[in-house]
Amino acid sequence: LYSHGDIHGNWFTTLPSIAGEVNAERERISEDKVIFIDLGDHNHGSDAAYYFDHIYEYTPDEEHVWSRVADYLKYDAVVVGNHDIEAGPDNWDKIKEELDMPYLAANIHSGNPHEPYFTPYTILNKGGLKIAVIGFTTPSAKLWIGCEKKKELQFVDIHLMADSLVKHVNRTENPHFTILALHSGRGDGSVNDTEDVAAYLGTNLDGVDLILAAHDHRGGISRYMKNYVVSTDAYGKELAKAKIKIFIEDGKATGKYLSMTDIKSINTDSLVPDKIFLNHFEKEIKAADDFSSTVIGNADMDIDPKLILFGDCTYSNLLHHVQLKESGADISFVSPSKFRGTVTAGEVTYNHILQMYPFENVLYKVKLSGREILTYLEESYSIFAHEAGNKRKLVGSPQNFDCAGGIRYEADLDKPAGKRIKILGFKDGRKFNIDSGYSVAMFSYRANGGGELIMKATGLQAEELGSRVIEKYSDVRELLFK
Repeated sequence: LYSHGDIHGNWFTTLPSIAGEVNAERERISEDKVIFIDLGDHNHGSDAAYYFDHIYEYTPDEEHVWSRVADYLKYDAVVVGNHDIEAGPDNWDKIKEELDMPYLAANIHSGNPHEPYFTPYTILNKGGLKIAVIGFTTPSAKLWIGCEKKKELQFVDIHLMADSLVKHVNRTENPHFTILALHSGRGDGSVNDTEDVAAYLGTNLDGVDLILAAHDHRGGISRYMKNYVVSTDAYGKELAKAKIKIFIEDGKATGKYLSMTDIKSINTDSLVPDKIFLNHFEKEIKAADDFSSTVIGNADMDIDPKLILFGDCTYSNLLHHVQLKESGADISFVSPSKFRGTVTAGEVTYNHILQMYPFENVLYKVKLSGREILTYLEESYSIFAHEAGNKRKLVGSPQNFDCAGGIRYEADLDKPAGKRIKILGFKDGRKFNIDSGYSVAMFSYRANGGGELIMKATGLQAEELGSRVIEKYSDVRELLFK
C-alpha cells in the first residue's frame, strides 16, 4: 500500500518521483498486489494548479489536467480535500466526473445526509482479495469555504458517522481488509477535535484495519489502541509505504498482519523521477512554467510576509491597499497567508505572487460594530505571550493573527491579553466610535469563520455569519495580479 496527501498541486515536481517508485513496485510484484491512494488537497497550492484551474481554457471534451495526472498514476482511490473544494465547482465537479477511480468523501452531501455527493467508499479487488477504502473529508471546511465555492455542499462531522458506515461496509461487502482514508489529521485525540480526528478514531473505532491521514501536514506512523495511523509530510516530500499480509482460508481472512516494521515513510528526494511521466506531460509542464515566469510588474522594495507579526510592513500594506481600494470598506483585516515567498525588489512574476499568497480566498466586505472590531483585534493579538527576559513568543498559530488597515491603533503586548488594543481613530482623520457600525474588508476564510476570530468577536455561529456579509468581490490573488 502506498499513500500520500497534501501534494498541493506539485504534480510536475514531486509526483514524477512518486510515480517512479510506485510503478517500479507494480512491475516487481504485479499491479494486482499494489494499492495507491491520494488523501486529498491535490488540486491547489501551486502555479500549475492555479493556471489549469483558473486561466487555461479547456475545450468541451478536454479533461482537467489533474484528472489526467491521477488517471496516469492509476490511483485506486482519491480523497476529496478541503482545498480541492475551494477550487470551485467548475473544477471539483469536472474532476469528479472525469476520474477513472472513485472520488471519496462520505461525509459531504448536498442536502440529504443519506445521499453523499461524492463516493462514500470503494471496494478494490486485488489478487482475489476485497479491500474496502472509506473516505472522509475534514468537516471544518464548512468554516473556511464560502458558498460561492462550495455551493450547496454540506459537511457532517466524521466521528458522527464513521462507526455506522464502517459497520455497514463490513456487513454488506464483507471485505478482507478495511482502510479508512481521511483528509483529516491526527488531532489531540478528543471527540471535541472535529477538524482532525485520526487519533480519536485510532483509539476508539472498531472494524478498521488501517487509518491513513492527511490535512495537518504532519507525517508519522503511530500505534493507537485500535489502529495504526499513517500520514506523510505535505507537498509530496514523503510517500508512505505499508506491507500488509493477509492470510486466507476458505475465502475468509483468518489473519491480518501489519506491524510498525512493515510501515515506512520514504523521502521522495531519494527517488528517481519517472521520465515517461515527464515526457507524457511535457506540454502541460511548459505551459505552467511559461505562466509562472510571466512578469506582471515591479516591486520597489522587498515584500516579506513574516514581518506582519512585528508591525506595519510592505506585505500587510500591500494587501490593505488592495482590499480597501477594491471594496471601499472603512477597515481592512489581513493575515500572513504563508511564511514563505518573500518577493525581492525588482521584477514580479505570477510565481512570486502565488508563492506569497497561494490560497483560494475571495475578498468579502462585512459589517461589524466598533466594539466587535476591538474584540476581534484583542483576540488576534492574544497569540503573543511573554517569556523571561522580556521576550515574546507565539502561543497560538500565526495564521490566526490579523492586523488592521485603515485605522490607527496601538497594541501594547506588555498588557494582559484582552486589554492590549487601543484604537486611536481612522487614518483619514475620522473618529472611531465603539458603538458605530463599520464595513470591514477581509478574506473569505475569515469571513466564514476560519480561525474563529469573527465568531468570537460577534458571538455568532458559523451558519449565522452570512447575515454580516455586505458584498463579495474577486479572488484576492486576482486583485494582487492587477
